[in-house]
Amino acid sequence: MKFNAPLLSALRTQRQVTQSELARALSLSATTVKSLERGDLDPRLSTLNRLAEFFKVDPQDFLI
Repeated sequence: MKFNAPLLSALRTQRQVTQSELARALSLSATTVKSLERGDLDPRLSTLNRLAEFFKVDPQDFLI
């Protein structure tokens, strides 16, 4: 399965959260968030779970 980068970008934009704010909230670097959104990086399981918790979605939603 592959990470659904467009969903991350859409959820972040919909909730009006900047990449920097998301990075801070999840204890990630802004570079990591940018790479995730571009699809250049697949998140670790722990990061996937934190993203799901932050956006109140099922972690499976991020997988395609």
